[in-house]
Amino acid sequence: MPNRDFHVVSSGVAGALFALKRAESQPDAHRLIEALGGIAGGAFGGRAPDLLDPPTSPNHRGSAHSVAAAAAVYSVSGSVLISWQEWLRSKADQLRHERELLPQDSLLRAVYAFAEFLCRLLSGIIAGLLAGYTTHLGFDALTPRSLSLV
Repeated sequence: MPNRDFHVVSSGVAGALFALKRAESQPDAHRLIEALGGIAGGAFGGRAPDLLDPPTSPNHRGSAHSVAAAAAVYSVSGSVLISWQEWLRSKADQLRHERELLPQDSLLRAVYAFAEFLCRLLSGIIAGLLAGYTTHLGFDALTPRSLSLV
């Protein structure tokens, strides 16, 4: 049966890979930032089912460990994820453009650069969260207890 460490590592890897796939049209530096976000989001997403539905025994399975939860995550990944990532990337590009218009010695340039970085990181984090949660459920589905329907 997969334990917490297994879920965190496998979901972190899945989060990074999914974030990279979602960012394949981005420049390499931006893909790297999104992949780092994917690792963090994936690791947290891999813990989320057990945080939402704390284990009381090796056979625990509540609503956070269900086919319905997996379907909800899949639904969000298909509709909401794309629009959120497009918005975050657009905001990051806007911040980069505005930063380039500022004087070189302006402290505000650093603020804009940090905000741009956070937008790109968050784009990867949200992809990683979804991949991590799904990965956790996928591995739990392979156990003898599997997943409940609801």
